[in-house]
Amino acid sequence: MDILTVHSHAATAALAAGELLAQAGGFETRLVLYFASTVYAPDQIAAEMQAAFPGAQVFGCSTAGELVSGAMLKGSVVAMLFSPAAIQDARIELVE
Repeated sequence: MDILTVHSHAATAALAAGELLAQAGGFETRLVLYFASTVYAPDQIAAEMQAAFPGAQVFGCSTAGELVSGAMLKGSVVAMLFSPAAIQDARIELVE
């Protein structure tokens, strides 16, 4: 499997990131793309996601609803984890 999709409804950003990492179950992750409900403060969820996946490039955005496997969620975080086989290299930059 080259791409894994995980999600969490945890009450805090720290718990959500921990649940996503647990669902990954040792998946080798090169890049994380996440979509987070506005119930999570952007700076907190960003920091927790980076801490949970320290060896990966991590980026995401806030949403008004999260989609996973054809289901619409609210108050959650959905993440796509990309393996080295799916993404050989990535560069993330902030453009202001």
